[in-house]
Amino acid sequence: MMNDYRKFLLEAIKGLKESQELIFSNAINVAMSSEMKEYDELFELGDKYVFDIKQFEDSKDANVQHLVTLVKSLNSTCDSIININAITDEELESIEE
Repeated sequence: MMNDYRKFLLEAIKGLKESQELIFSNAINVAMSSEMKEYDELFELGDKYVFDIKQFEDSKDANVQHLVTLVKSLNSTCDSIININAITDEELESIEE
C-alpha cells in the first residue's frame, strides 16, 4: 500500500506533466500564429503532427522562448522528483490512467 506522501508526489508529477503539455501547446500556437505561420498554412483541419520542443528552441519570438524555458524547467523538475524518490515506470503508468 502506498503512503500518502508518495501518493501526493505522484499527483504532483501528474500535475506537472499536464501543465507542461498545456504550456507546450500554447508555445506551439503562439509560434504557429507568428513566425511559423507558413507551416501552419500547410496543415488541414484535423491533421496531426507531433512537435518536439527542440523545434522551438531557436525561436526569435521572446514569448515562445519564455514558454520553451518554462516547459524545460517543468520537465527538469519532474525528472528530479522521479529520480530523488526512485519512482518506478509502473508508478508513473498508474498516474497516466
